[in-house]
Amino acid sequence: MTNTLKVSGTLLTASAEDRTLTYRLVKYGEPGRTSKGIVTARRGSIKLPADVTTLFGNYQHDQDRRLSRAESITEDAEGLLLTASALPTPAGDELLAEAMAGARPGVSVELERPTIRAGELLAGELIGFGHVVKPAYPSSLLTAADVGELDDEDETDDEDQDDDAGDEPDTQTTDAGDAPENTDPGEATMTASTKRPAKRPTFQGVKPRVENADPDVLTANEVFTLLGTSAKEGTPALTAALAQVTQAGVFDVVHQPQWLGELWDGVDYEPEYTPLIGSASLTSMKMQGFTLTAKPKGAAYAGGGAEVPTSPVTAGMKEKDAERWAGGWNVDRVHVDFPSPEFWAAFWRAVNDDYAAGTDAKVRTYLTTAANASPLVIPSADIPATVPEALFKLVRGVRYLKRTLKAGKPTFALFGEDLYDDWLFLTSDSAPAYVQATLNALSGDLEGVTIIGDEAVGDGVVRVGTKNTAKLHQLGGATPIRVSTQDVAHGNMTEAAFAYDGIMENSKIGLVAVTTGA
Repeated sequence: MTNTLKVSGTLLTASAEDRTLTYRLVKYGEPGRTSKGIVTARRGSIKLPADVTTLFGNYQHDQDRRLSRAESITEDAEGLLLTASALPTPAGDELLAEAMAGARPGVSVELERPTIRAGELLAGELIGFGHVVKPAYPSSLLTAADVGELDDEDETDDEDQDDDAGDEPDTQTTDAGDAPENTDPGEATMTASTKRPAKRPTFQGVKPRVENADPDVLTANEVFTLLGTSAKEGTPALTAALAQVTQAGVFDVVHQPQWLGELWDGVDYEPEYTPLIGSASLTSMKMQGFTLTAKPKGAAYAGGGAEVPTSPVTAGMKEKDAERWAGGWNVDRVHVDFPSPEFWAAFWRAVNDDYAAGTDAKVRTYLTTAANASPLVIPSADIPATVPEALFKLVRGVRYLKRTLKAGKPTFALFGEDLYDDWLFLTSDSAPAYVQATLNALSGDLEGVTIIGDEAVGDGVVRVGTKNTAKLHQLGGATPIRVSTQDVAHGNMTEAAFAYDGIMENSKIGLVAVTTGA
């Protein structure tokens, strides 16, 4: 049959059929009387073994008198629940009968290496449990449905009678209730009952303790601490652990981090193509200019009243609309009311970098577009096999720019990636001495000529140009323009930047595209 049992409002059971007993082993937050005084346990303070079936229940914390074996230990919101099975022995039969009759309704935990602070259990390892008349924790009573609740005031007397019965040492005779209590402060095991265990001869190291398979790995139950000391005589004294001051609990709270400011995430953008052409201020959204499509020319004159030489003169108009650039952000005004100068410096530097990169990309597109250059096609048969192609095309491009187009001295050259690699590996043996003397170096800056390798130029192509081939017009002053306004309704500050620019072509004769033909 199965009796309904009551544990501080929680129903527990004892079954004679399957010989199982269910207890409230520990109730969280409930003060309990232990061999170390009044102690309160909380969730996570008791560490359970990996296999709870290795735990045995004993008679009044006498670990040599086993009465039951743990079947399972579970955890709910109130505490720990224990299900134990009475051993198939006369002692186990007696335990089951006493529990069913309400004569032995309690269970009391046995914890090793307890840590207690201010009456609170912080850590401990569960090594067993005792079947007692009065447990340390009121909720650990196993009471038959027809038995009334026990009065706390009777706890000491009832337990004295039960503890002392049959526990007198072999060498002396002591009346029930008069046996001296073990007050050894060096106990290494704490029991969760108020009375001493029976004094019977035992051997050290025989108590059923199973080490955690991985003691460094904490479980949810490891927050519960050990409650008591061993009542065995002769057990070595064990000092309670020092209170652990953790990094998370104190250091991380009070430690002031080192402020490093803005961290490096790449160099500021350095325009590569913008410096290759001219620059000027932009004063209108439309740019206009003219060039002489037919220039005036004179000729030799004999004089003596002869007609003066003349030539037609015409002009052509060029115009270009400027382009807009902008960026805007709604910023919570807290960033303005409590400003961070470092943040705003980094913010606007990033805005300026983005604009500079975009403008540089425009100039690059202009310089690598075929329609913006004067073509020079060199038959492949004219390129000597003994001269590097990169060097040959550069020299021919410079000559064509200066002598044929009359555009003056070049200031930059753009190489396709293949020719640029050839150029970088030129040696004194492959470059004639007069070329080195003229260009002053074999890579980089050649007597004011900036060399850039770019896949957008195209393989086998060299573009030679002068700075005057085009001009980048930008709005004068600080560019881009910064604008800040308040959005009171939304608690924001609107931060924005605006810019205007445009590339005006002066003349195609300032840029020569040297390619290879049939």
